Amino acid sequence: MKTFLVLLILIAGVAYLITREKPGTGGKARVGMSRAAPLVNAVEAYRSAHGGYPAALEDLVPDFIGSIPHEIDGHPIIYDRHGSTYGLTFSYMSPLPTHCTFTPTQTWTCAWL
Repeated sequence: MKTFLVLLILIAGVAYLITREKPGTGGKARVGMSRAAPLVNAVEAYRSAHGGYPAALEDLVPDFIGSIPHEIDGHPIIYDRHGSTYGLTFSYMSPLPTHCTFTPTQTWTCAWL
């Protein structure tokens, strides 16, 4: 287990040196955020109309968005409602697995997996 962890850290370090791209920056992050923007807008429009966030993204169709994209570049979009707030997450590889989550209070936060 210890060897695996050291190897994983070394791989992450090499990947960072190769790309020098921080999580949430670069072309893949911009594309993901751009593709997720209509969902964020629809969720916020739903909240304005109903006084709370939808239980599921499917609740947005057809009044707030025509259809729900379920993935960005082959990675699933994950929506989680947490009481009075929510998170909308997409992932990408650059070259490390990176997750970006939108929340109303923090906007976008991204981190390597």
